[in-house]
Amino acid sequence: MNFSEQDLATLHALKENPPEAAHLRQADIVYWKNLEENIFNCIREKKEIKEILEQDYDCVNFGISPEVLENASSISDCMRGSIKPARYLRILQVSDWIIEIHLKIISGDRGEALKKQKTISQMQIQRLEEEIKNAQRTRKELLLKELGEKAPAEKCVKHTTLLEHADDLRRQILKIKKMSSKGIFIPVADKRKNFEMEQEFTTAMDQASRFVSSVDTSESASTIKKTSGQIDELIAKIFETEDAITRINDEITAVAKRQQTISTAEIEAALRTELDYVKELTRLAAKRLHRENCGFMRPGDSCFTMKDVDDCICRIMDFDPAIMHNQRVALFGLPSILLIPGHGNALYDWKYNRIVVPLMAPGGNFMASVAAGLIEYRLDVDEDKRLLVSYNKLTRHKDVKSVFHLKSELTKDYITWMTSEYKGYKILPKEERKWFEHEIAPNKNEIAVPLEYRPFMLAGEAFTNKCKETESLLSKGLDACAPEVLWTASVLFHLQGNFAQALEALTVLVRKDTQRTIAFYNLGQTCEKLMRKQEAIQFFGEYCKRNPQSWWASAATEHIRRLQTGQAA
Repeated sequence: MNFSEQDLATLHALKENPPEAAHLRQADIVYWKNLEENIFNCIREKKEIKEILEQDYDCVNFGISPEVLENASSISDCMRGSIKPARYLRILQVSDWIIEIHLKIISGDRGEALKKQKTISQMQIQRLEEEIKNAQRTRKELLLKELGEKAPAEKCVKHTTLLEHADDLRRQILKIKKMSSKGIFIPVADKRKNFEMEQEFTTAMDQASRFVSSVDTSESASTIKKTSGQIDELIAKIFETEDAITRINDEITAVAKRQQTISTAEIEAALRTELDYVKELTRLAAKRLHRENCGFMRPGDSCFTMKDVDDCICRIMDFDPAIMHNQRVALFGLPSILLIPGHGNALYDWKYNRIVVPLMAPGGNFMASVAAGLIEYRLDVDEDKRLLVSYNKLTRHKDVKSVFHLKSELTKDYITWMTSEYKGYKILPKEERKWFEHEIAPNKNEIAVPLEYRPFMLAGEAFTNKCKETESLLSKGLDACAPEVLWTASVLFHLQGNFAQALEALTVLVRKDTQRTIAFYNLGQTCEKLMRKQEAIQFFGEYCKRNPQSWWASAATEHIRRLQTGQAA
């Protein structure tokens, strides 16, 4: 960034005396002022925002400035080197966020929504086409079964093929009629072709109907006719969806035109509103801890890298498996993460369904910072306040009337749960620990399941398709599969109750990928389901050796004790 002399003086003062509150406050003003000026100048001069942000990448995204940090270059290399694809929640840096909101502003916030709507419609057409194929397959199998003994095989195949040809003709005829009803000009040659298709369709249906009528079982005949009717309905739905896609394309074109006419002043005003909103959130995060915020990294600051954030999120998803099991995910999707220069713990921004994570974590406790934001999210999406009501019944909190105080206590305990209890240190009082193990923790009698394969994230047709996809990858043999495929297969097999197949996949997995420690825990659970007691003890024990200081090791130890003493789970 191009700093003025006054700005440079402020940054020099911050370097000389980093803890001074006045210097922090002034430096924060410098960060946001220069960020805004650079962006707005870029808009006024009609330059690419992406290029400007790239030029000041380190300062914009990490708050790194050579005027404050003597080792700015090496810190930048470390921060950039940690950038990696997120495993569960999407992580945005400041530059990503600014580019996105700028695009939304110039597209009237409709561009992305329209593209998503178009993709969903295209997927809907694919699904309808698949349903048509399934219906045709069902009709064909039923005909062959009912008439296989009466009519020659060649005749059966000929007439089932004729029915499918009639379906195709029906589709083409309906398409022409639809075009005509909309007033679209149809050439004479096409009209003549359509007339010929109608005659061909009538003949094909007459032949096929006579053949179908020879079915003796009234129930089968009814099913065949009903299936043909379903195919007609599915074809009509495809046409409706195609019309919807046409309308969406027209609107996308209109949005693109609007992008050329929106004024610079409109863009600047809307962007300023968004920047001010996030600026206040970062200052709120610092204020909650009675600190001054600062957009610049200081000597000695412990800063998040993208890998740190992702690791913390993965632990929370691991140790609070139901955190994303709520109605808001179904409506608005998973929350995103905005990683932004500043001080304080993470907080939840309900307006945009995102966790705002200040870059400089208090005391370098990254896990505590992210956990603070995610428990805030968990409480916000708990519409019925079930979690708070349950927590309020604990002896220590039963007389607490203040919801604010209750949330504060639960947040502190949740952070302890994610930082100390996860590592196997029993810090929480016994009653609180039992509450967390009942309300928050994974089920000790089930395998560890990644977020993307949990029933509330992968259900119905999506689950079936994932199972089919994975099984096709396994067709060449387990030894030929990559570890990630084996891990996915083991989880899906277990969820389907195919414990023997899950065991086979896990056995090959731990031989190929010895670093995937949790696979040993899942092996223990799977062997226990298969009543292979000694092997279960062996694998639980192996997990404890590899990861002795963890809550999971404590759960594995309980299983070993139960198996050795013959107690029921």
